[in-house]
Amino acid sequence: MILLLTGLAGATCPDTVHSPTQAWPDRSAEVDPSIVAALDQALFQERNEETREGIRTDGVAIFYRGELLYERYGADYTAQTPHLIWSASKSFTATLIGMAEYKGLLDIEDSVCEYVDFHESACGVTVRNLLEFSSGLAWRETYEGEPPTASSVLAMLYGDGRQDTASFAGSQGLEDVPGTTYQYSSGDTNMLSAIARKVLEPVAGERFPWTLLFEPLGMTSATWEKDAAGTYIGSSYLYLTPRDMGRFGQLMLNDGCWEQERLLPEGWVERVSTLNPASASGQSRERGPSENQGQQFWLNTSNPGYDEGPRFPDIPENAFAAMGHWKQRIWMLPDQEIVAVRTGDDRDGSYSDNDWVPLAMALAESLPKPPPPEPEPVEESDLTSPVEASP
Repeated sequence: MILLLTGLAGATCPDTVHSPTQAWPDRSAEVDPSIVAALDQALFQERNEETREGIRTDGVAIFYRGELLYERYGADYTAQTPHLIWSASKSFTATLIGMAEYKGLLDIEDSVCEYVDFHESACGVTVRNLLEFSSGLAWRETYEGEPPTASSVLAMLYGDGRQDTASFAGSQGLEDVPGTTYQYSSGDTNMLSAIARKVLEPVAGERFPWTLLFEPLGMTSATWEKDAAGTYIGSSYLYLTPRDMGRFGQLMLNDGCWEQERLLPEGWVERVSTLNPASASGQSRERGPSENQGQQFWLNTSNPGYDEGPRFPDIPENAFAAMGHWKQRIWMLPDQEIVAVRTGDDRDGSYSDNDWVPLAMALAESLPKPPPPEPEPVEESDLTSPVEASP
């Protein structure tokens, strides 16, 4: 058991990774104040609490190479206030599955019934299918304005399904052949959460998300609600501060390493941030074609299945994100080495990531450039002696 907690042998980490376990180094005083003003204007407009209209930001934190560049809070929020991150929780659930993979506790090509006693109709579904939202299980992911009987996710979270969210999702019956169609599903994620619990709890205890993920990264603000069966509601109910959300994003930019210790398999971050076959197939149910997914992470990539370019044209195409209802965001920009976090309560579509994530890039660019290195001093012995003239 102890050996499993150390991960697989032979995996390496880069020589230098940014790991702000104790505190984020603060360089916010060094950035261009005009870009700070532009961020303030884009994200923190006057709030209307009565109508809940407009851009309603609760918190933003921007990090570059493991250092804090910008932080601001709205309403009654502070840097110490955990925020419900809704479906951004899904990326954390997938990460726990990645940790189980790294420890040799599961194979994502296995049937889900290898790990949890789901209804027999779900046994043709693999762990990979759940990660890629391609389970084929019947599901309706609709929210406000729908009664629980018309919405699978509302029935799961607030109806009879709340007793055991994973079993509820796994008992819905197949609508498509697993792996052939894309259907965004909080039910798929809660099945993943039950699988993570099954394989990780015996080796890391009931609080395995803290033991394996939160505590090693120095994340002290986490609260994760469980259903009545004792399974973490991996689809929706994780609370974190923006600074701790940033630590998760930094782990992704570190390729799954933290303080020289590998926590995720090599290549795992690339896999979860690459368009999955179901998303690229052009075969999606219920949700729109611009919803490009890797494995429980949102992508900004082009989608050949729908002949679509990036969803956010001013954000790099290889950027990826954990996203949640009402515009919770953890953006990860690998080439720019930026993590950009935003929490909020937007209801009417006024908010767009394209309006502020490019400003995060500009903010990093505005940092003073380090002076060029001093030239190496020339040793006297390196000088060529003059050639003596012939008599």
